[in-house]
Amino acid sequence: MMRNTKLAGAIFSVLFLSATAINAAPKPKGVNVTIPVNPVPGVAVVDGNSSEWNLETDLAARMCTAGSIGEDGNCEGNGKENLSNLYARYDCNKNIMYVLVLREGNHSPDKSADNAWVRIDGKKVVDGSSGDFAWVEVDEELLGYEASFTLNAGTYSSQVHLNVSGDTSSTGKNGDSIEITVPETCNMPDEPTSKACDYIYGVHDKGLSDSQLLRYSAAGGLEPLGPLLANHDIEALDVSLDQQLYGASGSDTNKPGHLYTIDMDNGDILSEKPTGCNELDGISFNPSDGSLWGWSQDKGLVQIIDGTCSTVVSNPGGFEVEDLTWNNAGDTLYFAYNDHDGADPDAGSDANAAHHIGKYSVGSPVDWNVCNDIQAPEIEALEVLSDDTLIVGYHDNRRQFIAQVDLETCETNSGEETVYTDIEGIAACLPEVATCPSIVGTWSLGVDHNCDGRPDIMSTNTYNEDLTWDINGWSNGGSWSQEGCDITMADEIMNPAVIWTGTMGENGSLSGTYGNTKFSGCWTATRTGGTSDGIASANNPIQGTGNQFYGQ
Repeated sequence: MMRNTKLAGAIFSVLFLSATAINAAPKPKGVNVTIPVNPVPGVAVVDGNSSEWNLETDLAARMCTAGSIGEDGNCEGNGKENLSNLYARYDCNKNIMYVLVLREGNHSPDKSADNAWVRIDGKKVVDGSSGDFAWVEVDEELLGYEASFTLNAGTYSSQVHLNVSGDTSSTGKNGDSIEITVPETCNMPDEPTSKACDYIYGVHDKGLSDSQLLRYSAAGGLEPLGPLLANHDIEALDVSLDQQLYGASGSDTNKPGHLYTIDMDNGDILSEKPTGCNELDGISFNPSDGSLWGWSQDKGLVQIIDGTCSTVVSNPGGFEVEDLTWNNAGDTLYFAYNDHDGADPDAGSDANAAHHIGKYSVGSPVDWNVCNDIQAPEIEALEVLSDDTLIVGYHDNRRQFIAQVDLETCETNSGEETVYTDIEGIAACLPEVATCPSIVGTWSLGVDHNCDGRPDIMSTNTYNEDLTWDINGWSNGGSWSQEGCDITMADEIMNPAVIWTGTMGENGSLSGTYGNTKFSGCWTATRTGGTSDGIASANNPIQGTGNQFYGQ
C-alpha cells in the first residue's frame, strides 16, 4: 500500500518531547517521574501501514528499557536504551485515541500479542489480540504496531508496552509513567475529501477469473473498491472523457470481451455489453476525440464503435499485448507486450518472454521497438497520467502498484509493495481541458502599425458561434504568448510559407511565432461558455514594429 502524504491542512499546537536534552541532570534516586503527553488532534487508519503518521509532530514519548525515563523524557539509567517510540493522535469529535509504536533505529520488536499493549489507569484497553490493532511490517520485517481505543476527555496515567529483542520497551515502570491529557474540544484537521478523478484505479486478478477493483490516492493510499467480482476476468480499465470508469473482460469468463461501466465510488457494475471481440486485454480512450481503442488477441488493435470491434492493425502473431494507453495529446498509442518470438503466446510462459513497449500513431506503421527487453517483471497494466508520466502494473510480483517507465532510458522503478500481486489494468482521468468564453457579440481585430497604442480596425463582425477574422498586416519577427482556445492558420505566406498553430485568449489576443515577412490569412476559432464585451488590449506587442492585436 502506498500512502506517502501527511494529513493536509492541519495546524496544531503540539507539545512533544525533545530528544536532544542529553546533558540534563539525572533524577534523584527514588524520585518518580511523570511525563505529560498531549496527543495531536487527528485520526489514523489502523491497518498496519504507518505512512500517514508524521514522525515529528506526532511524537508523544520515548519508550525505554524497563520503562526507565528521566525528567527530560529521555531514557535514563545504566544500560537503559531508547528501544521504541510512541506516537499519538486523538479524535476529540469521536473520543478515539490512536497510537503508533515504532522501533527506534535497528532494534528488533518481538511479534508477541501478549506483550504489545496499552494500559489506561492500570487497565489494559488494547493488546495484540484486539480488533483495533495491527502489526506494522515492511518487507516482512516487523517495525511495531498501530492501535486505537475509546478514551473520554480527561487526564490519565498511562503505560504503553512492546517487547524489543526480548527486553521490555515501555513508557514507564516502577513509578515512572506518562500522563495523557485529552481535551473535550480541539481543532481537528479537515478530513480530506477526494473526488472520483483524484484517484488512480486498478484491478487485481485473483486466481483465473475473479477481479478485485482498487483505487489509490495520495491521501488515502491503496484500498479495495467494492467486493471481489467473481468470474468477471476484468483485464483492462480506462476513464472516458466524460469521467466514466470502464472495464473490459478477457476470455476466462462466461462473458468474454464485454465492456463494463463501473461506479467510481463503490465499484458497482452499472452496465455491461458485448463488443464482438473474444477478449479485450487493454482499452484506452483517445483524449482528442473520445474514441475507444483496445487490443484483442484474436483481432489485434481495434476500435470499439457502437459495441463492435473493428480491426485497425492485425495481430502480427507471436506478440501478446497486455495493455495500451494513449498519450495526452491523443497522437501516440503506447502498448506493453510480450514477444514470444513467433510462438503461440498461449503455449509458453510469459515470464520467459521478452517484455517490450511499442507505439502506434494513426496513419503510421506500428513501431514495436520503443523499449526492448525491459528488465522488469511482466507488465500487464499501462497508463499515462495527466503530466504524461507513463506508469505500469506488474504480474505476479509483490512490488506492484504502481511503477514508472522512462521511455528514454527504458528503465522502470520497482513500485510500492502491496498484497495485490497481479495488476491487470490501471486507469486515471484525463487532464481537464480549459473552456473558452462565448463569442456571442461583436468582435473586432486591430493591428497597431505605428506603435501609438491605438489599433487600426481591420475587421468587425457579430457572431453567434464560429468566429472568423480576415487579417492583413505586417510582422517583423518575435513571438507572443497567450492561453486560450485552439486556432489553426494555414496560408501561403511570402518567404517563407508558414503553417501556424496557436491559441486565442479571452480578449481575442493571438499567440504564435512569425518570421520577418508579410502575412495574410484567415483565423478561425470556436468558443463555448461565458460572455465578453468591450475593447481590451492583448498587451502582447510583437518585438520589432510593435504590432498589436485587439479583441472585443
